[in-house]
Amino acid sequence: MSERDEPSPSEELGITRPGTPAVAQGLEPLETQSRWVVAGRYEILGLLGSGGMGTVYRARDRELDETVALKMLKRQIASSKGILERFRREVKLARRVTHRNVARTFDIGEYPGGKFLTMELIDGTMLASYVAQKGRLRLHEIVRIGRELCFGLAAAHGAGVIHRDLKPENVIVAHDGRVVITDFGIARVLRAEEAARSAGGLVGTPNYMAPEQLEGALDLDARTDIYALGTILFELFAGGPAWDAETPLRAAMARLTQPPPDLRDVVPQISDVAARIVKRCMARDRNERFESAEHVAAALELLGGTESTPAVGPPRAPTRAVPRTTLAVLPLVNAGDHDEDYLAGTMTEDLVDLLSAVPEVHVRAHGVVIHAAGSTDDPIATGQTLGVDAIVAGTLKRTGDSVLVTFRLLTVEDGFQLWARRFECAVAEAVAIADEAASDIAQALTIKANTARRPLPTHPVAHDLYLRGRYAYHRGWFDERGEAVRLLREAHGLAPNDAVIAATYARALARAYGIHSLGEPTALLAREAAEKALAIDPERLEARLALATIHLYRGDGIGAVEELRRARAMDPNDADVLDALGRLRAEVGPLDVARERLEAALSRNPALPDARATLARVAQLEGDFKGALATLGPRPPHRVELVPYLLNYSRMLLWQRDKVLAAALLAELPVMEEAVSSVKDTMELVLRVTVNERLDEKDRALLERSFPSGTKISTRRAAFNAQLRTEVYLVANEEEHAIEALLDAAANGFIDVEWLVRCVLLDKVRDRSELRGVRRSTSLRAARIREALDAP
Repeated sequence: MSERDEPSPSEELGITRPGTPAVAQGLEPLETQSRWVVAGRYEILGLLGSGGMGTVYRARDRELDETVALKMLKRQIASSKGILERFRREVKLARRVTHRNVARTFDIGEYPGGKFLTMELIDGTMLASYVAQKGRLRLHEIVRIGRELCFGLAAAHGAGVIHRDLKPENVIVAHDGRVVITDFGIARVLRAEEAARSAGGLVGTPNYMAPEQLEGALDLDARTDIYALGTILFELFAGGPAWDAETPLRAAMARLTQPPPDLRDVVPQISDVAARIVKRCMARDRNERFESAEHVAAALELLGGTESTPAVGPPRAPTRAVPRTTLAVLPLVNAGDHDEDYLAGTMTEDLVDLLSAVPEVHVRAHGVVIHAAGSTDDPIATGQTLGVDAIVAGTLKRTGDSVLVTFRLLTVEDGFQLWARRFECAVAEAVAIADEAASDIAQALTIKANTARRPLPTHPVAHDLYLRGRYAYHRGWFDERGEAVRLLREAHGLAPNDAVIAATYARALARAYGIHSLGEPTALLAREAAEKALAIDPERLEARLALATIHLYRGDGIGAVEELRRARAMDPNDADVLDALGRLRAEVGPLDVARERLEAALSRNPALPDARATLARVAQLEGDFKGALATLGPRPPHRVELVPYLLNYSRMLLWQRDKVLAAALLAELPVMEEAVSSVKDTMELVLRVTVNERLDEKDRALLERSFPSGTKISTRRAAFNAQLRTEVYLVANEEEHAIEALLDAAANGFIDVEWLVRCVLLDKVRDRSELRGVRRSTSLRAARIREALDAP
């Protein structure tokens, strides 16, 4: 790999990189890494994080051979008139502070087009992440953290320096145990710049700002930092912010109009002394606060506490560390034949999954990234659109039995290349590329990631078939999903003891059983493959989803819920699990919970068509047709997405009896005949009924043939087909046929009580005794499923 493939604008800004890395062979790392060097002195080693002022890097000072923290100021800040001189004044003040609980500010520098600060590098964890990982803190630890914060503040205040932006993100618990305050002496300049641009808007972090700051007072003093200290102490004791409002503005207004909250209301067992200390720190009137940080330290010492003192606050499980870096993995560009798209796609997904498991990194959902990347070929522009700190971009090319993959890790704000690597290996060993790349990327982000290496596939041919089958399953509509089953069946036959292949094969079979008329043998094969996967790997989530699908399509809603609960216990944030739970809730209720689950699923993977269609259906059930159309979104260009989109859109028009839009789509269908050939007759039928509000004998026969019942299909599919027939018959004004279809749905274990209650098409038959009977039986089934979903 050459030093870089194209000129970098960063060179023009005084940033250079030495050397040319050697080309890697196999999966060995590059012999040398090209490093970005700022102002000819500071060699960039990794990314530490990003904030309101700019991006912070781990860097090596070449002159002194020391590692420092280098903060590149955001361009809009660095280019502001007079800001450099103001920063120089602040840095001169901050350099007076020399204390073990304060990260020193060393210097301020500039290069053509930018400015930066150098500071003491503290190896440790942000206070917010430290508390999240620990769960609850013991009293002696809260006292120690609070007192060390006081000591750092006292040293700064003694030198005439006020922080003005003290918050958990600016406090680091070092690996040696000391508590260190960062970013002294630079907050005031940022405040002035932000205030100049905010046009009266709220500036800062309202959860930690003193009332006088919110009011714009110019005579801030040490008591402003003491207020922020009080809010941090409150959070350490209570496990949550003192001012927990929906928006920053509401949080600000609360502290301006209300007295500070009492810790005893949140933590009843807290001592009166601790509650009074925190409340005094957070007094609305600064004259009522402690006079100095030394006084707060002395008061905290009275609390005592030892390692045997019980933990403080309500029990709470340790949570994921607060992410300090946001990252987007762009789809690998396939530089070879179109047939190798599956390899680029699966490798991208693997890298996303591996990096998502790193606690201190927040990886943007793959579907969001795909959508953003589609609008530009510029990776930095994509990163700016996504609002991330860094992006991973790369290319893949297969030649015979070998694959060549190149990755780059770039920062979005500054365009620095933090890491680059070229991999070349046999296709059968390509699974190791994502593992190696994820580990390297985590290290480049200055994170110690425990990314376990997956074993190389024991059967290369089976693995290649699996990759192709998984790709087809995730992309496909009817024909493609049939191809997925075929490929995965062949892979499973070659490697029957591979849990990953078995679980994915089980999901493909379960989906095929539910949608197609493949009968019970397919369900039995799906269960066998899922149980095989779980026997090999009990934590194989995809196998649980396969079993849930089988239960649901067999009419066993309780069994489906049990499997979904097991799957959610494995990963509560998995998009597929949330999608399944949301779609089930959209039928059994309540709809607000369904919406919450579906929105959570789509936030993690916007490319879930069933989740989006169900969310649109929820809006329509609630009477919001415009919202339903907006949720469904614009018409997708690709066939695999277009077919389900048009089917759901046609059903929405049927519900609304929208003859105009139905006629327009009906007129378009001949042009789209090749794309929608497999469902063209069914769509034409639904649209014709919407426009004409009647059925002839030919259409009636087509309706029964398109949405059949009977023993050859799963009971859930039979119930769904009967539901669709009910809707069409009602629009065609054939109430008796509609009632027959509705009774058929009930006989097949229908559970969609929300549709029975809310669908406007049923209004004309609500007085029929048959409908009331179906509603009673359906409500009972739905209630049992809700009870299982709600169980602790």
